[in-house]
Amino acid sequence: MPSYEFVCADCGPFEVLRSMAQASSPAQCPECDTQARRVFTAPGVALLAAPRRGALEREERSAHEPEMTTRKTGRHMPHRHGARPAWVMSH
Repeated sequence: MPSYEFVCADCGPFEVLRSMAQASSPAQCPECDTQARRVFTAPGVALLAAPRRGALEREERSAHEPEMTTRKTGRHMPHRHGARPAWVMSH
């Protein structure tokens, strides 16, 4: 069940576990029992797999400070002149 954050004007933020159908409904503050409004927060990306989380973090950083590289990356593929793949027929 998803967790949603709410803010009470007097007591501050608190979280409530509830169904998605009830997400936009106000919640009762657990301290003072007044109605609190929902606050929209970023999704929990900590549960993502490490490679995907790393890619999202790099993307966020590059929006503000593009990363500069000083070396080439990837595999070196030697260039062969005159060699044909086995599936190419010669005349």
